[in-house]
Amino acid sequence: MKERRLWHLPRPPQDPETYKRLYEMNCAFDDDFSQHEPWQEIRIRPGSSALDVYHRLPSASDFEYGGYITKTRIRYQGGGATSARTIRSKACIFHTHPSEYPTADMPSTRDVYQFLKFRQLRAVTVGADWIWVWNKTPTVMRTVRRLFEWEDEHLVSKLHA
Repeated sequence: MKERRLWHLPRPPQDPETYKRLYEMNCAFDDDFSQHEPWQEIRIRPGSSALDVYHRLPSASDFEYGGYITKTRIRYQGGGATSARTIRSKACIFHTHPSEYPTADMPSTRDVYQFLKFRQLRAVTVGADWIWVWNKTPTVMRTVRRLFEWEDEHLVSKLHA
């Protein structure tokens, strides 16, 4: 029996071993999540489209939510006024911008950087009216590699007094 495609989740990387090696430099930093409260959950109805799932993501007018999406659940926690944390090694993560913020519909530079830097395959950013969905495509992966090379060349590991 052929397994049906879950459109709200990303496809696995084309070359999983290369993907794993590329992100080894993070030393599983994106797995580190000291949660202070239990995850809340929203069940995903079988047969839901990606848009149906993304429209069910929690949002608030004055703070962010962050979380991740599985085959059957949306798991999330409340965050702060301008940030929300999640486990960035999960395949599909999300965060929502406060809907009353004037720039709620625009991803921040931090959003873009964290998408490139960490292992998630898909990141969903929800604004007041717009939903942004980013995937780690082969083209994006070339950008990730260039970012890591640039950081390796230009970041200094220790400051000397």
